[in-house]
Amino acid sequence: MTAHWTPGTSFIRGNADRMAEQYETYYGAGHYDRRYPRPNARVMARLKALLSTGGRVLDYGCGNGRYLIPLARHLGAEGQAIGFDISRAALAAAAARRAEAGSAAQITLIGPEVQQVEALLAATGPVDLATCLFGVLSHIDDAEMRRQVLRLLGRSVHPENGRVIVSVPNRVRRFRKEQAAQKAGAMGEITYSRALGGNRVELFYKLFDTRTFRDELEGAGLVVETIIPDSVLPEAAVTHHAIARGIDHALLPITPASMGYGLLAVARPGGSGS
Repeated sequence: MTAHWTPGTSFIRGNADRMAEQYETYYGAGHYDRRYPRPNARVMARLKALLSTGGRVLDYGCGNGRYLIPLARHLGAEGQAIGFDISRAALAAAAARRAEAGSAAQITLIGPEVQQVEALLAATGPVDLATCLFGVLSHIDDAEMRRQVLRLLGRSVHPENGRVIVSVPNRVRRFRKEQAAQKAGAMGEITYSRALGGNRVELFYKLFDTRTFRDELEGAGLVVETIIPDSVLPEAAVTHHAIARGIDHALLPITPASMGYGLLAVARPGGSGS
C-alpha cells in the first residue's frame, strides 16, 4: 500500500528570523565551510546504512550540503535528496556544491519557509529517512517549535519503515563555562557568541543529556530506537584531521552515549505525542 503524506499544523517561526540572519553571516562569508569541511564519518555511515539506492531523504537544516551532497551520490539517479534550510546563504552554498554530486543525483533545495517542506511532501509523498543534524534542533529557542519540527520529521517518513535521525550537543561535554556563568542547570539553555572575521554573532543553544533528549523526542511522538555518541572528539577535529578521525573511531565503541561530544538518536514514528 502506498503511504501518503499527512499534513500538520502551521509552524511558529519562533527565533527563526533572527537565526537566519545570523547564519547569513556564518555561511555567506564561508566560515562554516572552513570550520566543518566534510561530514562526520560516523554519522554518515549511520545515514547510509538506513538508505538504499533509489531511496529518498529529507535533510532539515541542510546548511551547505555537507551531508546532503554525499547522500545524493549514495542514492543515485533513482533517488532524491531534499535539503531544507531557513538561511538563503546556506541554500546558495549547497547549490554551489550540488555539482559535486554529479548529474546522476537528484537534489532538491527548498526554503526558507517550512511550509515549502509541507507542500513538497504533500505532492511527492513521504521519505525513507529524515535528518536534523549537528545541533539544528538546538538552535530553536521555543520548546513547542522544537516539538513541531520533530513532529514534522516524524510525519515526513514512511510510517512502516521510515526513520528519523537527530543529533544534538551533549550538555555534559559542551559549553561548560557558559552553562555555569548563565546558570543553565538541567534546562541546558545558553547563548554563546562566535567571532566571524570582523563580525560576531550571538546564538541560542539548547544542550541535552540522554534523558532530556529522549524526553524531547518521545514528547513529539517518536519512538527512540538508539541514542549513541556522534563522536568522542570535537566535530571540528574529526572533520579536519585524519589522525583525529582514527582516534575517534577507536574510542567510539567504548564510549557511552552520555559522554559523546554530541548525541545521535535513531527514531521511528508512532509514539503517543504525535
